[in-house]
This record gives sequence, C-alpha cells and structure tokens, in this order.
Amino acid sequence: MANRSYLYIIDRLPEEGEPLPLVRGVHENNYDVPLLHTLLVSGDPVEYPSLIGSSDPEDGWPPARCIVGNARQGIENLEQAFAALPNTSQVQEQIERARAALAAAINHGSYFVLEHAEITHDFAEDAAEAQLNSDRSYASAQHPDLSDLQQNAESLADEVTGASGFWSEHLYYTSVGTVPEPESAVAPSSEEQPEVPAQLPQSQPNPQSQPKKKLSLGARIGIIVGSVVVGIPLLLIVALKVYGAVSAPSGTVSDAAAITAVESYFDALAAGDVERALEHTGVDLTDPLLSQAVLDRSLELAPITNVAVKISDSGEGASGGNKMVEATFMLGDVTASKEFEVSGFDEEVWHIADATTLLISVDSRIAKLGGVSVNGVKVSDLEFVHLLPGAYEIALDTPYYELVGETEFIIANSEDAQILEDIEMELTQTAIDSFRSLVSVSLTECLASKEASSPCGIDIPTTLDSGETVVAGTVTRTLTPEGQSELDTMVPEQVLTDPLLLSTSAHFATKITASFVQDGQTVEGEVVWGFGNTASDFGNTDKKNAKAPTVDFSAATPVVTWG
Repeated sequence: MANRSYLYIIDRLPEEGEPLPLVRGVHENNYDVPLLHTLLVSGDPVEYPSLIGSSDPEDGWPPARCIVGNARQGIENLEQAFAALPNTSQVQEQIERARAALAAAINHGSYFVLEHAEITHDFAEDAAEAQLNSDRSYASAQHPDLSDLQQNAESLADEVTGASGFWSEHLYYTSVGTVPEPESAVAPSSEEQPEVPAQLPQSQPNPQSQPKKKLSLGARIGIIVGSVVVGIPLLLIVALKVYGAVSAPSGTVSDAAAITAVESYFDALAAGDVERALEHTGVDLTDPLLSQAVLDRSLELAPITNVAVKISDSGEGASGGNKMVEATFMLGDVTASKEFEVSGFDEEVWHIADATTLLISVDSRIAKLGGVSVNGVKVSDLEFVHLLPGAYEIALDTPYYELVGETEFIIANSEDAQILEDIEMELTQTAIDSFRSLVSVSLTECLASKEASSPCGIDIPTTLDSGETVVAGTVTRTLTPEGQSELDTMVPEQVLTDPLLLSTSAHFATKITASFVQDGQTVEGEVVWGFGNTASDFGNTDKKNAKAPTVDFSAATPVVTWG
C-alpha cells in the first residue's frame, strides 16, 4: 500500500447509475493529506463513495469515501492561502508551479476529487478510528482553518504549494462501470459532526515504517501514464474498483461515434442552441457566459462555418478507449481549431471533454474595476469563466478606464485565451478630470491652513534651525507658478496593481511666509529650504513641496489622501 493522498479532477459530478466520469490525476502526497488537497476540495464539498476503490466488505471496516468539491472555488480558497506564504523566490516559484499545474488540470474538469482512504484507513488502529479520520478530513474540507498557516507559514509552504508531493499533468485513467449510490453524500448532523481540527492529521512520526494494511482498493484495471516531476520518474498504477455489473463494457468509443458527437456539438453551436451543444459536455449551464444571449451575439460577430472533424493524427492525450477528435472551423473570417476527448462505448457517447475554454489567467485589473461586459452580459470577473468557441466583445464596466485597440476577441481554445492575460486599457478623460478636481479642491483646503502643519504635508517646524519661532496662525502658503502649472496639467497614474488607486508624481512647489519671533521681536519672512530652515531671504531658495496625493476611486465617495 502506498499510503498516499490522491487529488484528481473530473468533468462532472458522479450520478448514480451513470458511467463513472473520466478521472485525471493532478497531485499526490505521501503519508498525509496536505493542506493543498483540503483547500482544493473545499468549494461546496460533498462526500461520495470512492471513485477508485472500496473496503473489503468482509473485514468490517467503513467503506472508502472521497470528497468532491467545486474546482473554481477550491482554487480561489487556495489563492487565499498563497497570500499568507513568505514572499521568497523559492516559495513564489513553488506557487507558480502549482498555478501552472492547476491551470492545465482545470481545463479538463470542474470538480476536484480527494481520495484519502489510504491515509484515513491505513493509519487507523481500528474501524472506529478509520471512520473518525475520514469524518475529520471531510470536516476540514467543509471548514478549512488557516490559523495554523498564519502562524507557521514558512514551515507549511511546501504543504500548501504542493512541493511536499508530486504534480503530474498526465496521470489519468478511464473509469469503467457505473457510479454507486452516494450513501453519505450529505453532511453529518450537528450531533455527528466531528470537531474540526486546526489542520488535518499529520503523518505518523516514522513514515518509513510500514503501516498496517486495512484497505483494499480492489481490482487494478486503470493505467496511468508515467510522468517526470521535479526530476523524479513517476509511474503510478491507480486502483479502480468496478462498481455495478461485472460485465461492464471496456469503454472504447468508435471513431465514427466520436466524430459524430463533435459534429453534433458544432451543429448545435452554429444553430445557436446552447442547451443542445452542451448536452454531453458536463458543463454547468449556470456559468454566466454560457447563456443563449452570449452565443447569439457571438454568432452575430462571427458565424461558425466550414466545420471539419476527424480523429486526431497524434492521438496524444486520450486515455483508455477514449478518442481524441480534432475540429477545424471558421469563426467569421478566422480559421480556428480545437481538440476534444470523447469517451463512450461503441456508438454511445458519454462525454465530450474540453468543449469549453476555462479562463484561468486573466488581467487581474478586471476584477478590481468591478467587472466587465461580455457580449452584453455583465460578469464580475473573467477568471474561472467557461467560454464556448466564438467571438467575444468585451467592454469595461467602469467610467474610469476604456480598452485600447481591439475589443473583440476570437477564443476557440486555451491558447487563444492568453490574449486576455494583459488587456490594454487607459484612463478615460472622466477619470483624469475627476482626479484633478478632487486633488485641486483638497490642495486648496490645505493651502488655506494658517498653522505650521497642514493636511497635505506642506509643513514647517514651529522653531527653525536658526532659533526663530513661528507665530501661530500666521502661516501663508501659495503655489509657485511652477506648482500651479503642475496642478493644472497633472496626469494620474495607477498605484502598483490597483487600477482604481490613482496618484501623481507632481510636486506642487509652494512658497511659505509667516511671522516669526526673533530676538524678542516679531518679523515677517519667507521660509527658505536648503541650508537649514531659516526665515532669511538668503541661501537656497528651493520651495517646500506637498506630499503625493492619492485618490481611491473604488470608494463610494472618493477621498484624497496625502502621503
């Protein structure tokens, strides 16, 4: 027994009596369930009977269970954990490795599966402890606790980023048989709910010792393609328990059936029938951009024509008896292509994988701007959104920015989606005028201050270096001609990565005069900066500058801050 925690991805939720979904390996970890696995299945987690194995019914142990969670929500939860990790080059490299692996995985499915029975059962002394371990693992997925991560971020970095285990984009097998009834696919009652631990149970003190074998994962009929991860050859054999009839089909779909399925998919797309197009894809129609309105607009922008479908020449990527199908087609006047993995048996098609493109890496400024309009439909963010092959007209839903150049994009596959990683946008005249107006009003209020200190940082000490003291309430601040010109012509700039946080490099040079007490007498003078702060008219005549103004346009009422 390997005693590993396995993370897979599937394209649809298992349903009783249906063929098992295509299961692809994503990551595995030896001897414990890492926080990475827990977080990735923490999106509305549900328990199911294991998709790859079960306990021997005669040994009295609880049946093996898996946890299935929404992949998009799981990745979002993982990103919160990434934000708590140290900002070192090593950790950031591990994070980028994880993001790349997850981006590759999520294009093949919508749900992560945690198979943890080798941990929950094999490290248990008896059946009761195995059940408790399984319940605790499920509870941790329902209510992930990051408090330990906040205190021990450095030591837990490998566990969160997946560096403690192994990634693989090519671990998958064809599921055979039918899905069993999910007897425990509901959350335990409050009386049965185990206490949620701060983190999942850790591995045994001596992981090299051989733990007692308590779980049998059944007949080994799945084949996994070998992969090299961080220099280590990894060839895994995944156990698959055949549920249902012993005479379950081998799951080989014919060439003709695979081609017909993809042709039917494109026929439905070209006819503008979303529901029929997604019939065998397993994609949730509630995804905001898989609507009839979005497809209708796509076809107006770029009709789908000249579709040609064939079995892929390379055959790469297909598992078991599945078939890789290649389609070339026209989107308007653009030639596009896309590959699909079709699973089924003989002439019966169960599923068409990769029918949509899932956007993973999208310009992060879009979400911060409050959303975007795609083919007339508003969404808060484009990241983790499914798109059908088609044309997409994008408009920013903000008065402060506008797109530069192209606003219509052809997206047929994941490669096309990369054009959304860095969208060109610029400030609108509305944003520039609003910024100038707000800063001007705030600066005018600041200049009106008669005290030594001011809200915008144009301050003078109450006692100058030469010994003079400032008479309270006598300070006068006036913009120099250069300062006034900067105020009139300043152009706001984005602060770091937040597009709605704007500032400027303008200095607003200011002349400052005041009354001073010098040797018992009150005198008038200008504060000169350079060779000490004096009331003399001699020396360096550099003027005092204001601090940098910043305006947060995400606020309901934008306010200027100086700093």
